[in-house]
Amino acid sequence: MDSRAALTAAGPLAAVLCCLAACIAWASPAPPEPDPRTPAEVAAAVAVTDARYPELDIRRYGAICDYDESAETDGQPPRSATDNLPAFQAAIAVAAKRGGGTVRVDTGGDCYVSNTINARGIDGLWFHVATGTTVRATRYTSGGTLFALGNSAANPSVRDVGISGGGAVRTFRPEHDKLPAYRPGVEYARGSYVLSTDSNGEKRAYYAKRGGIASAATAPDAINGADADGTVVWQDADNDNVISLSGIGASAIGMKIPAASGKSITVQTPRWSNVLIKDNIMGVTNDKAIEVKGQQGLPGQQDASGYGVRIVGNVIETAGREGIEIEQSAHGRAPNRDCRVVGNIVRSAGIVNGASGIRINRCDGVEIRGNRVLRAAGNGYHLRLARNVVGDLHAENVGQAGVHLQQVAGFDFDDIYVSQAARGGVLESNCSLGGRIGKLVVESSPGGYRAAGRKGPPPRVETYEFESLTGPGFAGTRPALSPAAARPED
Repeated sequence: MDSRAALTAAGPLAAVLCCLAACIAWASPAPPEPDPRTPAEVAAAVAVTDARYPELDIRRYGAICDYDESAETDGQPPRSATDNLPAFQAAIAVAAKRGGGTVRVDTGGDCYVSNTINARGIDGLWFHVATGTTVRATRYTSGGTLFALGNSAANPSVRDVGISGGGAVRTFRPEHDKLPAYRPGVEYARGSYVLSTDSNGEKRAYYAKRGGIASAATAPDAINGADADGTVVWQDADNDNVISLSGIGASAIGMKIPAASGKSITVQTPRWSNVLIKDNIMGVTNDKAIEVKGQQGLPGQQDASGYGVRIVGNVIETAGREGIEIEQSAHGRAPNRDCRVVGNIVRSAGIVNGASGIRINRCDGVEIRGNRVLRAAGNGYHLRLARNVVGDLHAENVGQAGVHLQQVAGFDFDDIYVSQAARGGVLESNCSLGGRIGKLVVESSPGGYRAAGRKGPPPRVETYEFESLTGPGFAGTRPALSPAAARPED
């Protein structure tokens, strides 16, 4: 057989073999897609929804920021809004496996979450909320805050946590003047808001977390909690903070907080140190704008105090209570130490309860400099049980004293300027160790400087101008008063 015949004879067999090979290839399973997850995502058992985004970007875990504020009614989110809490918690779980990292919120738009973004107990965890992005909660959260960063029971000394990026974070703020007054015996639907009087005698908003018929005898008055009232359960709706920090080196930098039902930024125990609150812009809050507490009186916190807080360059538009407060209760607890409040603007404070613009209670080592309190229902500045205070003070349009120095042990102010203070410029009460004021000016106020109950040497005032001086007066050489002033009393 020649070669041509041999090839012709082999043709049908070759065709069969080719067909068989194709069938085998078709029947074999396709190779599995590679797992898009990183080792940390695998360890955290987190699913990836959109692998186009990098690890710790909330869009990778399904975030869709589609909240429509125009559809909001009494703090209830529109039904079409995506709850992005699972995406945030997925990113936090991955960061925990990584040993920290930055959760990126660069989505643009408005990100609704249904509850607290709980990131406590993780070292080195930051949130970057980019300019043009908003993160919000619209009703009370079980954690009493929107962002919770810092210490936990399992890790009581968390380090290097914070939030920055220039975006906006907020909670829903009930507007007191638009709420109906609570009425006993009325049927309230779940989600209703009312205005009642709390156990401190102040007006407070409450949210019906369970609907029903109100009691005929009682009214909701809980602070930071819930009240059963007939068959209604009311939740304190003025207590949702926006950013809650604790730990070592906790920070909130460059954020916008348009509204808060509770505090805009709060730092609380367990212990904190070297905290930075810088360049934030705060809109309207029913409570304090910035609060730094040494302790809350809770179990395990009796000896807690803080060291090293910097509150720098923040702008506060309207605070229901104090604009800025650094607080430590008494009862034998150690004071906070090294407290610096520098270059902040408080436009209005105390609209709810007549509080001060800036208040510092029990701190050793205070620098308070370059701030401006432009309106306060209470004192412009209230410094109480503070030691070794330096700086300068500026207050305008205040309902009480421009400056109240209460049981202060040693102060050195370069300048104090007060204008339009309803109860006078400076009130010094029960102070010790004396002090110095370089220049003191009080304008359009009924009194200049009033001292009472002094327990140490008198302060030295180098130059001053105001209408009257009462109490034991100053030490050293005093310049002449302005022509309209009364003679100082020695």
